Amino acid sequence: MIDIRTTVFENNNFSLNEYNYVETDGVAIGSRLGENCACSYLRKLNEELMTANKVPAFYKRFKDDGFGIWLGTAREL
Repeated sequence: MIDIRTTVFENNNFSLNEYNYVETDGVAIGSRLGENCACSYLRKLNEELMTANKVPAFYKRFKDDGFGIWLGTAREL
C-alpha cells in the first residue's frame, strides 16, 4: 500500500483552463484516486477517534469530505 501511495502522490496531475499542472503537495482534486485516498484517511481517523473516546461535539461526513467541531484543547485531541 505504501508503494501505491508514493506513486500516486508523486505522479498526479490535473488540468485547468486547458493547462496541465503537476500537484506537488497531496493529491490533485479530481484525480482518479483522490477520493479513495481521502476516504481511507477519514475512515482511519474515525476509527482512532471512536476507540480513543475522543468524540467531537459535531461531526458529519459525506463521501470524501469531513467536518467536525472539537471543543477541547489541541493537546486533548
